[in-house]
Amino acid sequence: MDYLPPCNANQCNADQRNEINNVDDHMLDSMAAEYEKGSWHGEVGPIKAGHPHISDEDLTRISVRLPQSLLRTIDLKAKSKKENRSQFLRDTLSHAIQD
Repeated sequence: MDYLPPCNANQCNADQRNEINNVDDHMLDSMAAEYEKGSWHGEVGPIKAGHPHISDEDLTRISVRLPQSLLRTIDLKAKSKKENRSQFLRDTLSHAIQD
């Protein structure tokens, strides 16, 4: 599996959550099928309304001008990772400054 940066439970992408919980998409599909049939014996944790916290720190909004072609590429990459644009850019920038 590709390197997945550390994350807290509220800011992980799907692959990171799966790795943390030691599951894969096939296992999740199987559990979902059991749940829908009424034969699943697992537990459902508490459900919290609203958006999850992204960071333990306060976030600051920034504005950046980008060429449309770059923005399209960013959106395609984010979609392929099942992330929104902001999460993709936060992760990409974090990796860039750590190198």
